[in-house]
Amino acid sequence: MERERPRFPARLRRLVLVPALAAGVAVPVLQAGPASAASGPITSPVNPNAVIQDDFQGFGTSLAWWADVVGGWSEPQRSEIMDLLFSDSFTKNGQTVQGLDMSVVRYNLGASEPGVEYPVVDPHLPGRNGAWIESLIKPDGTYDWTLDQRQRWVLEQSVQRGASTFELFANSAPWFMTHSGIPSGRYSRNSWQGCEHSNIRSDYEDDFADYMATVAQRFETTGINGPGSPKVDFETIEPFNEPSNGWWCWGNNQEGTYVPAWQMSNIISGLQSELDSRSLDTGISATDSNNYWLVVSEYDSLSEAAKAELDQINAHGYAGSDAEPVRDRVEARDMRFWQSEWGPRAGAATTSPPSWTPRSNWPPGSPTT
Repeated sequence: MERERPRFPARLRRLVLVPALAAGVAVPVLQAGPASAASGPITSPVNPNAVIQDDFQGFGTSLAWWADVVGGWSEPQRSEIMDLLFSDSFTKNGQTVQGLDMSVVRYNLGASEPGVEYPVVDPHLPGRNGAWIESLIKPDGTYDWTLDQRQRWVLEQSVQRGASTFELFANSAPWFMTHSGIPSGRYSRNSWQGCEHSNIRSDYEDDFADYMATVAQRFETTGINGPGSPKVDFETIEPFNEPSNGWWCWGNNQEGTYVPAWQMSNIISGLQSELDSRSLDTGISATDSNNYWLVVSEYDSLSEAAKAELDQINAHGYAGSDAEPVRDRVEARDMRFWQSEWGPRAGAATTSPPSWTPRSNWPPGSPTT
């Protein structure tokens, strides 16, 4: 029997997360320092009048990985960026400035050993500022709640400005729970084994689930930065990121791992057990596939027990032109859908609309974080 999901009323199901750019709003391009706040603006072509779905959830952003950079800026630049992203409007130099008023935030739970910068060995991959997020759990099972301060500052500021929907997601299990000890892949990119091997040790699957649930509980009951700080009630936890793509080798420029279907199923079921043991009503989302084609195959390959635990399907919008199979799976189990990542062509800022065009009216718009 499928468990009940009291957290999501019917009117909030099948919701879509759309581009974090409001129509006609100039947005600074974020780079690696405070000077970027003065960079040239770009204007989104999104037309809010074109939304054709009543149960539209909101605009949002992932905190990977700009939050680890911006959270380390000095004042007033970093607070100004927060105002631009998460406020409807604010006053600067006596003038009213329009903000994006984003309401949805995805927090990136870290997997990297504190103080370690992992080597990027692929000559085609640039280094990524902020991509190695500190793990809050240590090998002895204790937690250091002083770590990941910059990203958590941004999360806290988003709450204070009215963001109301939150997801916790992981790109990898913490480094000491992996085969290689490096949270970007099991084998070297130059090895004969290739990159399609899970880096998550099977004897640490339950510990990984416990880690995600523990952080969610801490942020909800104690606060993002401890007692007295704002609290976050995560609506969902996403344990994976592009789990069936063949680029997860160490030497990559970010955290990540290949995860086969059987292991995804184990982790989803284990995570639900951890959430239940803490009486948390946080839902589970999966699989954060790279595109619409892969999310269908990844979802279909999960065990029936794991599918029954899911409240939401997440997918990225980097490829895929057929939305109907995703829609059918979401509606069959009365779940929700998020397009949890999307980026402009070639990763560069542009005023052109996305190249992906759905062949149906579901989901509407150009959803993304």
